[in-house]
Amino acid sequence: MNRFVPILIASLALCGNLFGREFTVMVYNVENLFDIDGVSRFEDYRQPPEGHYGPEQMVNKMANIRRALEAVNEGKGPEVILFQEFELDLTPLGSPTPEAFLAMTQGRSLEELLLEERWVAALPVELLMLKHLEDHGLTGYHVAKPDSFQMADHTPHNNVVFSRFPIKFVRQRDLHDARDLQVVGLDVDGRTFIVLNNHWKSGASNADTEPIRVQNALVVRAELESILLDDPDADVIIAGDLNCYYNHKAVFADRFEETGVNDILPTHGNEKRMAGPDADGLYNLWFELPEEERGSEVYRGYWGTLMQILLAPGLYDNRGIQYVDNSFDRLTLPGENVDARWGRPMRWNNVGGGVGFSDHLPLVARFRVLDEDTDGWMSLENPTREAFTDDRPRMDFRLRDRRAVPDAEGLANLGERDRATLLGELFRLDTVLVSERPAKVRIGDLEMQIYAPMRELRNKLDERSVGDGITTYATLETYRGQFQFVIHDPSWILKD
Repeated sequence: MNRFVPILIASLALCGNLFGREFTVMVYNVENLFDIDGVSRFEDYRQPPEGHYGPEQMVNKMANIRRALEAVNEGKGPEVILFQEFELDLTPLGSPTPEAFLAMTQGRSLEELLLEERWVAALPVELLMLKHLEDHGLTGYHVAKPDSFQMADHTPHNNVVFSRFPIKFVRQRDLHDARDLQVVGLDVDGRTFIVLNNHWKSGASNADTEPIRVQNALVVRAELESILLDDPDADVIIAGDLNCYYNHKAVFADRFEETGVNDILPTHGNEKRMAGPDADGLYNLWFELPEEERGSEVYRGYWGTLMQILLAPGLYDNRGIQYVDNSFDRLTLPGENVDARWGRPMRWNNVGGGVGFSDHLPLVARFRVLDEDTDGWMSLENPTREAFTDDRPRMDFRLRDRRAVPDAEGLANLGERDRATLLGELFRLDTVLVSERPAKVRIGDLEMQIYAPMRELRNKLDERSVGDGITTYATLETYRGQFQFVIHDPSWILKD
């Protein structure tokens, strides 16, 4: 269920009477938005013939990112966007400023420039994304990006902030084996709003990488404490892809003695604790949603909450900027950025010219500017007071209606572009294995791998030999640029 639209309407009515302007913050890991300068750390994102990523794929990916932005503020897009997984430009010398680039290319579309001006293809992706948004009416964004020459760990990605508010300052802090922490101060109608844009070390369940995330969190905490030492009432959010769950400590109680997100920062689910003189810690906005809706990505059949927005106490007082209570949500567009059958994120694929959005859902939250500063704290409606549990919603892949599921044989008659439009769709397979470890089947002239994320199902596939029959349901997906079938539930296998 997406509660964002009714909340937006209600909050706009409220702010018309009591407050100044409201604005939306979106946090969005776009999954590998890379440029096309011919230099890439990832093979899949090199230009042909070495890779499968060119101008068509890049522009299609930008168009889908734009569609997600246009779902906010009646098509105008969020006022503030914290992006993760923009490519860290590996050829940064000679790039114009965002303002200069827009001025010199006014009246010409990005697609036209890519065809006629070879130098444009060498520009960093944040400039190309800004131009794409301008071409389609999402205008007025300032860009805050880190200095790639200051990065001790030269990662493939960086964090970038787009803001319609003027940028007062930009800082970056080195995070070990992760993208640099980006600290951006925004001037929102004369009030300072500070965003800490994060992308921590990956491997949420890995005991070897959690100490790295602890280090990442220590840097974030030091930055936050420095900000609050200067101004205890500062309006600060910490957000991004933290590569850990909101309830990380509880989920991995038998594996981690200390976690970055729950122990170091620390975060909590007691919103009442935020609105008062003894406010402390950081409130995690995932607690605003029912447990079954807490999820920004799916991994091995379970929803995860790697994407997070954390609020400092200053956003709950009656000064400066306030959080709009209960405005947090994940942005889901059924049939677009999530599949229509199960609501899974439709991740990006370069096949067929490029389809899909991201393996992460964007998060959105509303904030408002107070016309006057007064003592006290905002009133809360149904504030949470929730302890951490190890609960994680599981994807329900059971098939309740097997009618009208097409036969996979029809895929053999389609070209790559048409097959790409069917990614995530369910098909019925009735065939034999033509390969073992990895298991493969043949559909017409196509030979495709068949895979199961669940270990018990993978074991069943591994036990089969070439020539053994298999009758099952499977979704059409991709792996390393190749189409494959994926079995997500034991009930899908019809013949053992």
